[in-house]
Amino acid sequence: MEVTDQQRRLLELCAIRVDGVSVDWSLIARQAQDPSGLDDLFRGIITEKSAAATRSRPVLTAGLQRVPALAERVSAELEAASGAGARLVTVFDRDYPANLRLIPSLTIDVTFPPATAPAAPRGAQGAQPCTGGGSAALTRSYVA
Repeated sequence: MEVTDQQRRLLELCAIRVDGVSVDWSLIARQAQDPSGLDDLFRGIITEKSAAATRSRPVLTAGLQRVPALAERVSAELEAASGAGARLVTVFDRDYPANLRLIPSLTIDVTFPPATAPAAPRGAQGAQPCTGGGSAALTRSYVA
């Protein structure tokens, strides 16, 4: 599976957990689409003014102290997803469903099972990268 640096960094932000709490994924997806949004997030800057931003700011700040561990986790999950033939589509990709871009609770990614085209995302999962078993768990559910 080809994964861009931009996609990998996005998934690393999604992998942040502090005492079982993550940064709001919709917030990440919205801000990441801004030209400097992803870099700002990696500097601990949340530009949005919202309840989600207020809740997410301390989690982001604490989570960014563990970037190497986040990168390892994301790499392992991407490897498992790739091994199962899954394909990752994020908010950065042209294949990201246009209708999903219209909702405020924007999803981070849509993971398609093998041989499923974006036009017919049967079983597509969104806004669930790096949770519990992460992408590997999503991938296993497609294979099963």
